[in-house]
Amino acid sequence: NMMIDVEKSKESDTFALWIFFHTDEVDRLRYFTKKLWGQDFYNDNCYIDLKDLLFLNFKVWICIQRHGDVVFVPPH
Repeated sequence: NMMIDVEKSKESDTFALWIFFHTDEVDRLRYFTKKLWGQDFYNDNCYIDLKDLLFLNFKVWICIQRHGDVVFVPPH
């Protein structure tokens, strides 16, 4: 993914936040998101509060993508 169409100004720091989980944790993540949101995490309309990640019992990687950055997401 490459962020290229972003309105940039001195007042705002626009970014995308990517949250990565290991594929071995899909079932646990699915349980967590259904419990938290009542829906599966594959739904594009989900929002996760970073504080909620503290309750996960597995490793999470977070990447901040700013204007012009490229984020390569490895296949599962």
